[in-house]
Amino acid sequence: MKLTDDVARALQNCVDGLGSIAEMSRRTGVRIELISRYLDRQCRSINQDTWGQLYPLLKPYLNGQSVNGNQPKIIGRPARIHHDLVSLTSDEKILLDAFCALSSEQQKRFLAEILERAESEVAAQRSKM
Repeated sequence: MKLTDDVARALQNCVDGLGSIAEMSRRTGVRIELISRYLDRQCRSINQDTWGQLYPLLKPYLNGQSVNGNQPKIIGRPARIHHDLVSLTSDEKILLDAFCALSSEQQKRFLAEILERAESEVAAQRSKM
């Protein structure tokens, strides 16, 4: 699929409508870096498989429709927000998502348990020295 001005504009409008590139990435399964490259016009075309992932969200924005038009609704919580999300490993992203799925009370208990275990581990390592 050729990355035309209309497609680039639809991408930008969709990202604006969803609130972030991260949210678009979460919904489509397309890497943030790749969406950024498309937005910056660093690519001339979009792989057919990638286009298949993007098209359902882009469809309302194609053919000159505006952001205020028929934009997809945000369902559920927005995508995770992290200052350096791109550098996280897959396992770290999975853990972050799982942690966010916990209730506030469960998060507090989990953090307290992890801190306790970490302190115990540090103390054990220091006693070996």
